[in-house]
Amino acid sequence: PNENGTAFLTGANGFLGCFLLVELLRSTSMNIICLIRSKDGVSCKSRLINSLKYYNAYKEYKKCKNRVSCIEGYREVPYFSLEYEDFQRLSNDIDIIYHNGCLVNTVYPYSKLN
Repeated sequence: PNENGTAFLTGANGFLGCFLLVELLRSTSMNIICLIRSKDGVSCKSRLINSLKYYNAYKEYKKCKNRVSCIEGYREVPYFSLEYEDFQRLSNDIDIIYHNGCLVNTVYPYSKLN
C-alpha cells in the first residue's frame, strides 16, 4: 500500500482493532479512517478514545491522533449507512482496507455464528 495514503479500518474500537490502529500509526505515515458505530448516545470518536484508554493504547494514539478520523456507520448496512455521495467520496479516497470488524457474542450458539 501507499505509505502516505489513506487506510480504512473497521473494528478499531475492539481489542485487536485498538492495537492494529496504533501499529498502523507507528509503522506508516498513512491517514486512517475508522468506521465505528455510535452507541447509547456516545459518539464514534469518543467510543474509540474510550477503547484506546481501556486497552492502554491511548498514549501511542495521542502522538499521531491528527492522522485519525472517525466516521459513524454500520458495516452490515449498504454504504455503511452513509449517503451514497459520501460513500463514493470515501471509496475514492481509500488506498487500503483493514477489515477487522466482527460480531462478538458469547451467548450465541456456534450455528448462529458460522
